[in-house]
Amino acid sequence: AIMPSSSSELRRRGQSGLPISQDPKLSSSNNMSSRCSKEDDDYLSRRTGLGAQYLIKEAPIHHQTVLKLHVPFLFRISPVFVKQFLYRAKIFKSYLAPHWIPRYLILLGGYLYRYTDENSLSPKGTPIALEELAGATWIDIGGDIEGLEYALQSVPFGCKGAFSVESSLLGKTQYYAVSTAEDAQLWVNALLEAKQESITRSMGHSKVPVPQSWQYFDKIAKKYVLSKEAISSRVHNSQIRDFELVSMQGATSGGVYS
Repeated sequence: AIMPSSSSELRRRGQSGLPISQDPKLSSSNNMSSRCSKEDDDYLSRRTGLGAQYLIKEAPIHHQTVLKLHVPFLFRISPVFVKQFLYRAKIFKSYLAPHWIPRYLILLGGYLYRYTDENSLSPKGTPIALEELAGATWIDIGGDIEGLEYALQSVPFGCKGAFSVESSLLGKTQYYAVSTAEDAQLWVNALLEAKQESITRSMGHSKVPVPQSWQYFDKIAKKYVLSKEAISSRVHNSQIRDFELVSMQGATSGGVYS
């Protein structure tokens, strides 16, 4: 069950001065790259210091259990009539049609964090810097999302609200379902106001005091994001080198037998 945060508590924080708102030649190399990436991510997760409970104890701007929309790639590229078929063919729903996954969102300081649950030891994916938030939008749960037709029809019973979060860094839009339409609007307002406050603060014009603990977690989050970007870049470069090596070996072999 989705447990919404208290609106009165959120308002109280605002009144207190806090902001609201498969080539076999490549398989072994690819497996090695993936394994290194996972080991790096696991190590990074253990030393992150961004456990969900740590953040919750610091009175975040907003936090709540939500449901995140997962849309398989095949569904995204399919024409509307295929999407309708995949949605109605219940035998395929688990892996071919959109479905909703529990997540725990925490909005604190200058970042939006996503966790598997409120007891997770590290964020799920890369924290979203509010200054890079391209948009947050309330969604009519009775309508359709362009390009994701029928996706909202799969919203679990008991969810009456939805909103989207668009990140310029991630280059994609994520969709979340919550208990009520009011909860969805609360998230949108909190995100947009927190973004504006984050931008104002970075320009040195903010008059709103920021808890030292929030500043501390902002610094950790920034380092965490840079570390994950470095890992991704290292894995990407490794894959390019592997591909170039295989290409050179192929060209050499071709020269011997020609």
